[in-house]
Amino acid sequence: MMEKRLRRVHEVLQRYAACEADEDVREELDDALKDARWLAEREPGPRMWLLLGHVMRARWDLLDDADALDGAIANYSRAGGSSDAEDEFDWTDHLSFGQLLLSRFELLEDLADLDLGIDRLRMATGGLEGLLSRMRIKLADALATRFAYAGGGADRVEALVILDGVVERANGDPEDVVLAADAYSRLGEVPRGMALLAEVSSADDGPIGAEAAWDLALAHAGRYERSEGSLDDVEAAIGLLSGLLSDARLAGRELSPTEASCHAMLGLLLTWRSGIGLSAFPDEYDLFVALQMGQEPIAHDDLDAAIGHLTFAVERLPEDLDSALLLGVLMLATGVGPNDPALDLLGRTLSVASEEQPPWPRLRVVTALLRYTPGPDVPRGDERIIRQLESLGDAALAGASLRAARSAFLGVALASRAVDTGDEEMGGRGVAAFCDALQDLEPGEPLRAIIVVRLIYAMISMRVYDLEAVSLDRVASIMGGGPGRADPIDLVALELARGRQDTTDAVLTRTAARVAEALAAAVPEDPAYALLAIAVLPLFFERYAATQSLDYLDLVQRCADLARTLQPGRSLLDRSFAGMAAFGEVIQAVVRRDGRGAIAAAERFRLLMSDEYPREAGLFAAFAAAIAGNADGISAGLGLALDARTGAPPQDAVNTGQLAAMEIIQGVATHDPDLLSRGIERAREMISGPRFHIGSLTSGQAILGKALAFRHGLGGASDDDLAEALANLEEAASDRRTNPGAPYAAQIFADLSEAHRAESEGVGPAVDIALEGLRARLREVQLQSGSEHMLAISKAGEGEAVRVAGWCVADDRPGALVEALELGRGLVLQASISVRSVPDLLRAEGADALAAIWEVEATLKPEHRTRALTVLGDSALQRPATAAEIGAGLRATGADALAYLLPGATATGGVAVLVRAAGTTSIVHLPGFHQDGPVRRYAAIHEAYLAAYRTPEEQQARRDWSRALDEVCGWAGPAVMAPLLEQFTGTSGLPRLVLVPVGAAGVVPWHAARLGEVRVCERSVISYAASGRQLIDAAGRPCRPLLGYPVIVADPVGEVMLNSRRECAEIARLWYPEAVRLGRWRNEQARPATVPEVMSVLFEASMLHYSGHASSAAWAADSFLHLAGRDGAPDGERLAIKDILRSAAEPAGPGAVVVLTACLSDLTRESHDEALTLSTALLATVAVAVVGSRWLVADDPRTAAMMAMFHRHLALTPEDPALALHRTQRWMLDPAREMPGEISDRLRKVTEGLDFADPRIWAAFTHQGR
Repeated sequence: MMEKRLRRVHEVLQRYAACEADEDVREELDDALKDARWLAEREPGPRMWLLLGHVMRARWDLLDDADALDGAIANYSRAGGSSDAEDEFDWTDHLSFGQLLLSRFELLEDLADLDLGIDRLRMATGGLEGLLSRMRIKLADALATRFAYAGGGADRVEALVILDGVVERANGDPEDVVLAADAYSRLGEVPRGMALLAEVSSADDGPIGAEAAWDLALAHAGRYERSEGSLDDVEAAIGLLSGLLSDARLAGRELSPTEASCHAMLGLLLTWRSGIGLSAFPDEYDLFVALQMGQEPIAHDDLDAAIGHLTFAVERLPEDLDSALLLGVLMLATGVGPNDPALDLLGRTLSVASEEQPPWPRLRVVTALLRYTPGPDVPRGDERIIRQLESLGDAALAGASLRAARSAFLGVALASRAVDTGDEEMGGRGVAAFCDALQDLEPGEPLRAIIVVRLIYAMISMRVYDLEAVSLDRVASIMGGGPGRADPIDLVALELARGRQDTTDAVLTRTAARVAEALAAAVPEDPAYALLAIAVLPLFFERYAATQSLDYLDLVQRCADLARTLQPGRSLLDRSFAGMAAFGEVIQAVVRRDGRGAIAAAERFRLLMSDEYPREAGLFAAFAAAIAGNADGISAGLGLALDARTGAPPQDAVNTGQLAAMEIIQGVATHDPDLLSRGIERAREMISGPRFHIGSLTSGQAILGKALAFRHGLGGASDDDLAEALANLEEAASDRRTNPGAPYAAQIFADLSEAHRAESEGVGPAVDIALEGLRARLREVQLQSGSEHMLAISKAGEGEAVRVAGWCVADDRPGALVEALELGRGLVLQASISVRSVPDLLRAEGADALAAIWEVEATLKPEHRTRALTVLGDSALQRPATAAEIGAGLRATGADALAYLLPGATATGGVAVLVRAAGTTSIVHLPGFHQDGPVRRYAAIHEAYLAAYRTPEEQQARRDWSRALDEVCGWAGPAVMAPLLEQFTGTSGLPRLVLVPVGAAGVVPWHAARLGEVRVCERSVISYAASGRQLIDAAGRPCRPLLGYPVIVADPVGEVMLNSRRECAEIARLWYPEAVRLGRWRNEQARPATVPEVMSVLFEASMLHYSGHASSAAWAADSFLHLAGRDGAPDGERLAIKDILRSAAEPAGPGAVVVLTACLSDLTRESHDEALTLSTALLATVAVAVVGSRWLVADDPRTAAMMAMFHRHLALTPEDPALALHRTQRWMLDPAREMPGEISDRLRKVTEGLDFADPRIWAAFTHQGR
């Protein structure tokens, strides 16, 4: 009886082992189980327990019977644990037992099963000595699994050793290599695994090679999807799968991919390559994004090919819901019509697939949307979306996520349509739809944050486009409903909703601040933040237009960068993000008056975005050309903008105001009176219509007034033009006076003053209005948050102060002349200094809370800056220095007069405006002083020298500059300085003058001008100043004791500047033996002169001597001192002007004497009237006096000698650095000079026989301050 039962069980197991898994075997296994249990009861022991385990294992394999799996494991364990198991338990039993344990681990994830399974696989492979590599791979795979779950380097090392051995001994068995490749990848050795798959794929033409190609394609796709790869991976996968299809290598093995699977994967890969940005497994949100895309169907070869491959796959595998859903979504995105035959395939999938699978409800919605038949009067766009979404019955929307997504996109379409048409009732319906969507979702669901962002965009649009009657109370209730809710995105929505009743624009400013906070908290894995970065762009551009704060343009750039970071590798989106960035760069360059940069950015925008935004591409090109002074470029850009919307729908057409502005700009650029007249008529039409928010950010009256004034200047127009221009400009100016925060005030006042000047020719309010405009310009600069932004805004007013000064000279108004020159000089420095007094001024106005914010905030928000300056109004912040105040500053420094050197226009003489120590003013006419001639020639040659620095052309450029220096000094004496010094004939002692050169005159070394055989500095003590205000501020600060805390910085970057080191060693030895030493010294160790080290002493030093490199950048705020790199970085670091101004404390206490023997430390290469140099920046922050250089100073021993002499004189008159420099320069020029005895023999020797009177050495250095 036992033998019979035993034989029956073995026969069934043999049939199972032969893969005869038919229904008979399934039935026989039930009988075999009964027999095996009977045998185990009659003859308990390892032999029968193993037999029972084998039967249960077979039932598990065939029937997925979890009870059979547990029973099999229990019997194998029982058999393996008995005392005589060794005789019965061979390697095959260890292998079976291990595989069973691993199977249960996959079900239950109990690490105990994994540990035991690995032990049994080790027993199975332990004595095989290289045989059965497949089993070793199984062991390695199990170790890889445990490594993935529990970590542990030992498992990984063991698995890699096993795999390396298998691959080495594979003896050409490609199947082993394919299995090993998968294990390598699971151990993190993805490149190794992919390399093995590539070898097999290329070497084997059969099914195994096809399987390797399939696995390799999946590996490439997985690497791209994990954002660990690039589009190169997508290309590689597409090539592999296309090769499989073309070579017909897809049959022959059970594991090989089917043709349908290959087509499905190709459809997905081509979708990725298209850059459409949709998910591989579209969720509820993707469905409706695709519906939006389909309103302007995407034409893309990859998408067409993807639809073809997916159609093939779904036709052969109708149960493949994922492929069917992706196909349907692509059909939506490409605008497929309701009669497309592929729709029947989607319907067939719905009929055969299980409704319980997650993609099924989504596919039903997609199919319903595709089958929607619009009426003939429903164009693509928001109206069609509204009807499609409203046609979806609730029965089709199974699940809260689908209902929420449908409601949200209905809200999007309704809000967008409301903005286009001004229909507030429709806007209310849109908000209600958004609220329905949010109430369908729980906080924390990923879709909810995305819907909130869409709502934020809708609320911003409705606010900006004047749909202010739409109630947002329900939004406020939902957003503020949770106790302690602090989600950054929710807070943005809540700010907008609660601020609906605020009739001012303050809610938009507060919202922008909330958005900035949300972006700072961006979660890399959360797509809602990438969407937020795009959604808030209109807000930031509106806030820039409303406030002129460049912080908002910085936020535009930050949005583009953030969106690109959070959505990498999506080519269509990448173009959009790059276009966003180019948009911001165009405006930044226009603000900076950087014509070349504006044209380059506008061209980038055109190449990236002209298909979507042709009008904007044309407008940006025109604005850029206007900044560059290119009339043809203006016409071409405006032509592109006007052509872009020909025949467009009414809501997209160029509105009257934009068209008027285009025609006026083009008419002004081309001096075309007919074009200008058409623009004027449109502008009249615009200002007679209703006011709206976006239009109010500019001023229609100002645009019309400027155009009329320009047409009057062309001649031939009506005499009424000027009167109408004045009326419109007066209205615009009046609005700005009552709304001090309104933008473009400075430009409006400037245009109004010019119109009055044209009318009165010297009699009238032109000068006073122009001064009002200059004060408004200073206020606009003060509103900015840093020197870079301040400088950009100040450039908009270049030339305004000089023009007004010319009027004052003509009208003989010296008081107004000084005011104009002060308001037009050093705006960045004035703003940087003046805003430090804001807290005290705010407290005087009772705004204590705002004063506290100003003092505490490290980075002041635009809203706080705007609020503060609005509270203060036309306060002392915008009041320039008066002649009396300048006179007091002169007396405090011992100077006789301050002289503004104002060159005339082309071939027109200039003037020197003298403010004497008594506070009186006078004008000295200088017929030979104008912008052309020697000044312009010297400036051009000097700039060419700087451009040639460290190039093969440097030597010749230096010779050219030396000749130009001699020429300009020869001219400057008789043309300017001699008539100026004549004003001080009879003065006891040498006259002491403070020079404020205006415009390009700032490049001339006036102290080196020749008066016959002598130089000006031999007949007078010359200092320079950025403005009278800066002189006053320096004069009002006491000097720290010279020896209190001296700091000397030598050769900071370590370029072996021998004379720099010699210079510092000499002055330290002679005058400052206790000085803090930084940088590279000759014979002693010192701390490295890094940015942190220098900044740590900068604000405490009593004397700072810096001997190293500096650079005067084309953008003045970027000029810098070159310091050592942290941690020994060879390239060093920069301490820029903007960093110095940004980090400065309030300059109320005593200051230092700063000496910069660095190149170009007192030169600005552009924006000359800003006088923004390293010297002036230090004078505005830490110093009471600065000695700096006007040009490149070589590492010359004469400089070392000059500095030793300067510090010798400074030690004698520490309170008078200007006198110390004057005495030093006279010593350099004296042919009978003698080296003092204390100077080292080494310095004497290296300077012996050198020409100390060479102006390239001594004339480089200037003094500013007290």
